[in-house]
Amino acid sequence: MAKINFATLTGEKAITEATDKVAGDTSTAQLNIHYILVAIAADWASDGDIRTVVKQTNYLLTELADGIRKNAIVQWCTSTKLLGLVWNDETKELVASGMKAKNLDLRLIGNTRWWEFKEPPVPQPYDLGAEFTKLVAKASTRNAKSKKGDKIDPILLAQLSEIKAALAAGKFVGVTAPLPN
Repeated sequence: MAKINFATLTGEKAITEATDKVAGDTSTAQLNIHYILVAIAADWASDGDIRTVVKQTNYLLTELADGIRKNAIVQWCTSTKLLGLVWNDETKELVASGMKAKNLDLRLIGNTRWWEFKEPPVPQPYDLGAEFTKLVAKASTRNAKSKKGDKIDPILLAQLSEIKAALAAGKFVGVTAPLPN
């Protein structure tokens, strides 16, 4: 990766050239990582030794800079259509699976770019009580600072604070009430 001298980074032309250099370096880095992954697969196909694959992919992951989307590389490596490795949550490493070298599709591996892998969003459970508590705390803080434009009714805030205290005391656990019309 080419170094950029901050002292000479002034003016539109210099900034544009630096941006082009960084953009080129980034795409080159992505492609170089892809070439390494494809080479790992090709070596596996030729010698059949999964231990080398595991060692090399884990080494690649540990040596990459923090700005690289390692999660995408892990997804690529764990795809059953590609390397079919398994992610071990305890050791934070890729490990061998039952996939055999003879089942590798090197054409598919070569044509599937690791940076195209995107993690699906992890569904997060919604906790109404926690969200309500945060809302009341934020409103109380803002009310104490009374910033211009804030519309916080002190009576409503007091009532919400009472509900928050009752929630914290567990008074609403298991209580079901009819919904208002």
